[in-house]
Amino acid sequence: MSCDQFKIALHTRDETDACKQVDKMLKCSDLEPEFLTLACHEAIACKNVSAAIAALSSMLSLYSSERVLATGEVTVLRNLILLLIREKKNRCETVKYFKHAQKRLEEVGSEKFFGCGGNEEREAKWFAGASWNQATEAGKEQDWKACFELYAVSSEFYAVLPQSLSNLQTLQTALLLCVSALLAIDDECDSESLKSAKYYLDKCRKV
Repeated sequence: MSCDQFKIALHTRDETDACKQVDKMLKCSDLEPEFLTLACHEAIACKNVSAAIAALSSMLSLYSSERVLATGEVTVLRNLILLLIREKKNRCETVKYFKHAQKRLEEVGSEKFFGCGGNEEREAKWFAGASWNQATEAGKEQDWKACFELYAVSSEFYAVLPQSLSNLQTLQTALLLCVSALLAIDDECDSESLKSAKYYLDKCRKV
């Protein structure tokens, strides 16, 4: 059984097999989704971060199929991104899941994705700030493509926060930094880069 084999793989520190067992679990017709949450906790306890990331990634596919899970989608994404940042995993993966969060925000709306009341604002602030910080790191390393994508995502999260002066100024700054990163990607500034830069400048003017 995949569950037992998963535990064996964790305790024998076989990361590759542990990730394979997560994939097998996902294909089981009788899988209880919350087992993936337990699998993640157990993987972290065993310091097998790759398996924890695999378990959380697998959970995300269940939300798009409209299955009802006890753990909120935003919580899974936040924990997954935190693990990727903490372990300094492939930046492309971090960008991928920030963009996934932004896409799901667009698809289901702020209240359904982030939650109601104060929880909505707290989660939106976390995603806005975390993507901003990662964009800044990418910029320091002159990874301009990731820098642009992360500031673009950050601007979308700041856009759903209450329209205080501080939030609006930060939103404008994120959009301007998108433009700077875009122009840095291609020194020759081809027509597509200029078109995208104009798009973000126009968004900035409308804030």
